Amino acid sequence: MGEFFAPDDYENRFSGRLSYTAEDGVELDYFEIVTPAKQHLSPRIANILYGYLNTGNRCTLFGELSKGISIPLHGGHSIMHGRQGFPVLVIGGFVSSAKVYSNVSFTLSGMQEFFTPKKRRNMLKLSPEPLLKAKTSYGTIGIYNTARLSPLLGIESLVHSDDVTAQQKLINAFKEIKNCYPNSHFESKNDLSHYITISLNHEKSIKEILKHVFDIAGLFALLTCTPVYPENIDIMTNEQDDPEILKVYPTMIREQRTIGLAARENHYVLMPITYSTIDLAKTFEAWHAQSNAYSVIVSAIQNETGFRNMHSLHGEIVLYSTQLEYISNTRVRAKNEKYDYPLQTYASPKVRAGLKQLFEKTNKTQTLGETISDLRNEIAHTKKQKKLLNKLSLQDLADIARYLQMTIIAFILTELGIAEATVEAYQNKFMPKHEYR
Repeated sequence: MGEFFAPDDYENRFSGRLSYTAEDGVELDYFEIVTPAKQHLSPRIANILYGYLNTGNRCTLFGELSKGISIPLHGGHSIMHGRQGFPVLVIGGFVSSAKVYSNVSFTLSGMQEFFTPKKRRNMLKLSPEPLLKAKTSYGTIGIYNTARLSPLLGIESLVHSDDVTAQQKLINAFKEIKNCYPNSHFESKNDLSHYITISLNHEKSIKEILKHVFDIAGLFALLTCTPVYPENIDIMTNEQDDPEILKVYPTMIREQRTIGLAARENHYVLMPITYSTIDLAKTFEAWHAQSNAYSVIVSAIQNETGFRNMHSLHGEIVLYSTQLEYISNTRVRAKNEKYDYPLQTYASPKVRAGLKQLFEKTNKTQTLGETISDLRNEIAHTKKQKKLLNKLSLQDLADIARYLQMTIIAFILTELGIAEATVEAYQNKFMPKHEYR
């Protein structure tokens, strides 16, 4: 709950309730009784709002606020209320869209297991030094460890031995160390986790910083083949004397199914790509230079629901066919190779075998590329006879789309410098597992 107002217009403040969910993003339920002297809530339209919250925090809402009409009440008063969505909420201060910053830290959904298995996480050393640093044209990306710390009253709360004598010696040694260093604090670490930082070469606005954050989230979505979203986004203000941390909440409206996939627990041993299997620093550098070209595939992963219908599958197959053409164009291949070349070069043997088995239903003796070309044309041209589509089920189309997606992702991962064996393991992990007859 809080009071909200346009910058430099606190006199015309109004009440409201802020909410933030993964499904709906940032929303403000606003409310005000309008007196006869004030015929409408001012401002009716504002591009930014400040607020004082009942938690004691200040906040900023970016995005246009447009008020509706008021409902008249007895005595000349009226009531104005409604609900408005906003692209970004910042808690911790009043900021303008022109304000610039140079440091941000954030976590990503599902990223903990990518770096370290859960059972080994608390064995890691807690250090101010980064696990990794990567240089990009816009700044330095760092991966750090953090943990929840609790006061350690005695070493016996952490370490136990059946040897009573050895246990007592350990307790006495710990007490001796504490007595020798009375000003030192000893704490136990729990829930060790990893977070990412970006130190920018040049200060940027919150909107520009969020683009970099989402770009990195897109990379991890690609590496894990799972929707990945930023969490706990903190921007450090640049004031030298009294720096503050701004907590940033961007609206990311997602389907409930997508949220479930993003929240699903990964297991390190089952992930084909992890921190230990790739050179993440080089991957960051390569990704920054190429990510714009792969936005379609990243968007497909980031908005995955696990649900398909005929309309969505037709769109995916046409779109992925276009991506296969793009791959061939980058390698200057002949027109008649536009689908066969990517499949022969980047699809794993199991992906090609799966596609071949599927297309045997159509009694086609053509190459995989020729069959895909015919399928694409049947979908794209409404008057074309549906020879293939009449023989393929909805599940068949879903599997074809997935095989094509795996081929395109294999190309992207190869371009990022990831080893061929790792790319093949990735395809074999996430390809369809159906048996066809």
